[in-house]
Amino acid sequence: MMKEYRIYRFLRGEFEPKELKIYLVVTFCISTLCMVIAYILYPKESNYTIFTHTLSYLGDYIRNPRGWYYFSIAMIIMGFSFSNFLMYIYNREVLILPWLAKSGIIFAQIGCLGTILVGFFPDVYGDNFLEDVSMGKAHNIVALFAMFGLIIGLTHFGVLFIIDHFPKCRVNKDELYPKPITFPMFLLLVYGGFGMLISQEIVEKKGYPWPGPGLLSFTFWEWSLACIFAAIIYYLALRLPNTIPEVEKRETHQLKSREKR
Repeated sequence: MMKEYRIYRFLRGEFEPKELKIYLVVTFCISTLCMVIAYILYPKESNYTIFTHTLSYLGDYIRNPRGWYYFSIAMIIMGFSFSNFLMYIYNREVLILPWLAKSGIIFAQIGCLGTILVGFFPDVYGDNFLEDVSMGKAHNIVALFAMFGLIIGLTHFGVLFIIDHFPKCRVNKDELYPKPITFPMFLLLVYGGFGMLISQEIVEKKGYPWPGPGLLSFTFWEWSLACIFAAIIYYLALRLPNTIPEVEKRETHQLKSREKR
């Protein structure tokens, strides 16, 4: 019963300080190790690099017949653990502006679900699991949900931390989270998002063949965004206070009741 209870707490994003660190380290190490193994087992003659091959090529059981399932394991573990960590972050951000936090966590959880489903739908074209839907097409759909869900969700969270510094915008009376803890990581998201957009615009205008050359490569920016997602989630999970500020939470409810009157 203790293990079952702990699992339910994790799903709600409720961690004791020691549990959070252990869970983060274990899930990070397992998923990273699986990704490394998938890369090592990728056929050498294919010359896999982040500048020419997408992240999902590691999970293609035709291109990577010996290592594809390690990629799938990594995606599933990352999707589940990201979901738990994002709930942990949400439980603290909801105090700033509830409706925006709820909107953000919905998109973020869609992104996590997409990440999990990427592990179940490899990037393989021509392998039909239904009459008119190939495995590769399904992969593209869930991958888009994963990418845009996390981009939109984390953008919501970044905006919430900005709102926290403006008394007239936030629900709380006092600022909850200082800038040095939260703001720098979201600059990475801006960098990754604009980097992807600008680079692909240049590739399109110059007529470069896909995925584009060097630092303009789509695959490079896909890898960059994936690393940025992980960095933001892990950083906030570790840096935000484990104890939710109860005083501010009660003041929030009092303000809401006053507004209703």
